[in-house]
Amino acid sequence: MPNGTPTSANPLQGNRPRVYSSFEPLSDSQAPHVSPHQIKPPKALGDTGVKPMPSLLASAHRAQKARRAHWATLDLRQQWADETYLRAHLKAAGVRINATSEPATVTRMKALLRRAGVRSPEVQDAVGMPLQCFLESNPRLPLWVAVAMVLEATGRFTPVEGGAA
Repeated sequence: MPNGTPTSANPLQGNRPRVYSSFEPLSDSQAPHVSPHQIKPPKALGDTGVKPMPSLLASAHRAQKARRAHWATLDLRQQWADETYLRAHLKAAGVRINATSEPATVTRMKALLRRAGVRSPEVQDAVGMPLQCFLESNPRLPLWVAVAMVLEATGRFTPVEGGAA
């Protein structure tokens, strides 16, 4: 060029680093270095692939077992003549409660009812009192029964005739 500027320099680009797109392969100098010690050998043919549980999962499993053992000692009413009808309400609402011996708490009930699409004002209208008062007036209810009773009171989750079907 006449004023001494090299033709390869672009004044708009400056000295910015190059941005690589996700479609451009990396060169050998840009690729991450992997040590041969980091590569794990393939499994042997007789290996079952069962890995021991990490300590965090094992402690969570122990805590869950302890919680369920404690729930089993609680004096909750477990005999229900209309159990299939109550469980049908849970099924119609798409609510699943794994432990039948879990005691009813306000926070757990609110979470399950919210998952079914039932909000607090609707619960209070259906039951006739706040959820806390409902649980205080029915102290021996397991969680699954308390949720099923609230779902039944809303009238939105009526099971198919004939029970749990």
